[in-house]
Formats: sequence, C-alpha cells, structure tokens
Amino acid sequence: MLKGRTALITGGASGIGLAAAHLMHTNGARVVLTGRDASKLEVARQEIGEDVLALQVDVLSRKSLVTMASKIKEAFGGLDVFFANAGVAYVTPLATTTEDAYDTLMDTNVKSVFFSLQALEPILREGASVILNTAWLKPGGRSWSRGSVRHQGSRALVCTYVLGPAVGTADPRQCGEPRPDRHTDPARRWTIRASGSD
Repeated sequence: MLKGRTALITGGASGIGLAAAHLMHTNGARVVLTGRDASKLEVARQEIGEDVLALQVDVLSRKSLVTMASKIKEAFGGLDVFFANAGVAYVTPLATTTEDAYDTLMDTNVKSVFFSLQALEPILREGASVILNTAWLKPGGRSWSRGSVRHQGSRALVCTYVLGPAVGTADPRQCGEPRPDRHTDPARRWTIRASGSD
C-alpha cells in the first residue's frame, strides 16, 4: 500500500511515533524519523531497518524545520505522508501552571504543527496525506480530567488553528474523524486528516 512512498513521522523515536514508523515501513514506505535525542533516533533507525532516515530536529525552531524539509527533499525527492506526532502531555492545573509550562505546551502541540506543515508543503507530492495526531493529548486516557483542560484546548487548536487555515475549516468536531472528504481542498495537491480517539 505504501510501497515506494516516503513517510515522515515527527516524534518517531518512541511510543506512537515509533509504532507508526514500524507499520508504515512494513507496508513498504521509506521512513523519515525526527526527534530531539540523536541516540534514541539511531536506535529506532537500526530497529526498523533499511530505507530509514533519522533526523535530529527541534520542532520549536523554524530554521530546524526548514532544514528538515530540505534534507528530506535531498534524500527522497519529496514527501507522500506527513504524520505530525511530536507533542508533549502533562497536567496543567489552573492554580499552579507557570507561563513557561503553558508556552511549552502550546508551542509544541500547536505552533510546531503549523510551522512543520508550512515547511513541508512545498515538498508534498501530488496526492500526499497529512495526518495530525492528537491522541496523546489525553493524559492517563481520561478526557477532561482535572488539570487536563489545557491539553484539550491545544487539541482543539490543532483542529481549528492548524487544520482550519490549511483547508478552510474551523470545526473542532472534525478532529479524530478520519474523513478525508471533509479535509480535502480541490485546489490542493494533498489531503489532511485529524487522527485521535474521543
């Protein structure tokens, strides 16, 4: 199904990202993994096998994201699948959450997705798919648990602030529904999907 295609998984050195990388590679894709820890990326690269490119990337740096896109184009010519998986999840109680903690959560979970897509858009091939993963935004598997409202807020923002400008929709109910027909703009070369469990 993915034979000959190139897939990028951000946050691909562990967890959901690594599992997705294994699955896509098993189905024939050339895989690009990104993360901050070079040693973990190398372990993941060797674990998956051939046709894997591991890139140390800081998703909070636009320069790093542009460099990432350039290296993918140089290695594979373009991109067929972008799985936006990198993110952080921690409890953010209203009374004690610091401004730094809030900024880190929003910058990583929302801003980085927007600018990753901006950097990658020029190398997305005709018919490419963009998958926004928001499943990790539910700490402990409980939605709307005390202290998790900021996580849910960032999840909604991924759908409205990132997905909306990309394809002209601002309906947060579409998040978690893998309905490509809802996220396809006929004027674009690629399709965007939100992936998560409600």
